[in-house]
Amino acid sequence: MCFSSHLNYYEYYSKRLTIMQHSFRLMDADENKTCSIISYLILIVAIILIFATNFFPNSLDPDSARYMLSALIQSEAAILAIVVSLSLVAVQLTSASYSPRVIHIFQKSPHFWILIGVYLISICLGLYTLNQISSGPLIVDIYSPISLSFRFGVVAFVALIPYIWNTLELLKPVTILEILSQDITKKSIMLYQADRKKNSDPFQPIIDIIILSINKYDHTTLSEGLSAIRGRIICIFENDPFKDVQEELDVVNILFQHFRDLKELSSERYDNTVRIQLMVEIWIIGSEAINKEIDVISDVSAEYLREFLKNESEQGNDEIAEYSATYLTFVALDAVKKATRDEFEKIVKSIISDFAICITTSDKICLELTTMTIVRSLKEIIQVAPGGHFEDEAEKAINSIDELMKSNYLSNNGSICKFKHVSCEHLILECEKSLGFLYYYVGRLGEAKISLQKVTGYERRDNFEDRYNRHWYGEAWHKLGQTYHYLGDNTNEKEAFNQALAHEFKSES
Repeated sequence: MCFSSHLNYYEYYSKRLTIMQHSFRLMDADENKTCSIISYLILIVAIILIFATNFFPNSLDPDSARYMLSALIQSEAAILAIVVSLSLVAVQLTSASYSPRVIHIFQKSPHFWILIGVYLISICLGLYTLNQISSGPLIVDIYSPISLSFRFGVVAFVALIPYIWNTLELLKPVTILEILSQDITKKSIMLYQADRKKNSDPFQPIIDIIILSINKYDHTTLSEGLSAIRGRIICIFENDPFKDVQEELDVVNILFQHFRDLKELSSERYDNTVRIQLMVEIWIIGSEAINKEIDVISDVSAEYLREFLKNESEQGNDEIAEYSATYLTFVALDAVKKATRDEFEKIVKSIISDFAICITTSDKICLELTTMTIVRSLKEIIQVAPGGHFEDEAEKAINSIDELMKSNYLSNNGSICKFKHVSCEHLILECEKSLGFLYYYVGRLGEAKISLQKVTGYERRDNFEDRYNRHWYGEAWHKLGQTYHYLGDNTNEKEAFNQALAHEFKSES
């Protein structure tokens, strides 16, 4: 596209897939489980080899046996003490950095207790063997206590490898978040909503970690924490569907209250990254809810993003306002596919209305990127909308863009603000293209032809360094060809469609 924008509709699906893959990084937890299984399989293979190989001489001097067993027991006891001490210190530091619940996670971990068990068995067996050694010659075979003691000692040393590996994995933030997120179920949310005194908030442990990460400007942990919450919500959508509206309300009220608290905290710290990440998660939750036809959560998700757009626009925060417009558009594009349902039709209508209002205030607040995004969004939403559903909203959009075009904001004689990211001329051109599509949707073909002719005629003069790409103009040529078709202008229709093909534009219809 011709400017540095966060919204590129021609890359919509690839961008959406990229974000979904990035945001589902918690699937690494499954990889951690696989690595844990592999490490223990390696330990089992090592145990089999240790007990299957006869590496002892047939006879052994009693004094040498006592010396070796004594050294083995002492080293095992020392290693056990060191490992346990260092593990507890690591857990304490991690719990101080993230959450006290890390202690409970470590306490429930089987790796620690397996290692303790192996070492205790080895030490006890060694002590028993020491007590059984006599002064006479010792005959050593694979089943003798001395042989078993040494073999168990080797196993104990080898067991350190999977223990250290799994402990390091356990102390990773993503693993901690994945384990904590397992408590987020529909049942736990319902129980908390029914009695908040007796039951704990399943979201709170992760929210606490997120708050700490915000205070430390640790955006990686922030992203992983929000992804963990969203991942569990989507799991509820897929595996434990809601029975009624009240269950939807219970989930969404608790979740979105936490999100609003995080938004306020980010506003206090002027941290745009937090708000952007919140919008990403809300968009994905909203889109998944729309796909699953979950009305309440779909509506609240759209309302949350609309609230972002309104607040950030009023404050003149062009960056966050543009992001909110972007993700609102993505929600609308999902909802418009199900516009035959009243609830989703209302979502699309409310988004279009908010966009129209935002445009009309652009002459008072310098929101160039947001305005460009919204103008383009109106076109994108309407062009995929089923006919007859959104004609009133299309007219509102037309009126708002017309008002913008007539305002001082786009006046060639001197706009009230100095554009930094896009040229005034390019914003006017974007308005003309969107108007052409909107006019076509409502049947005002004559006006559609005029607007689209302005767009296609501009290509010869588009010598900017950041010029529009061929596909952008090809789309305008194709819509112009459709307009000529309905106007009965066969000659210009053929030429327009040929131009669209020449610009490598292929209609999906």
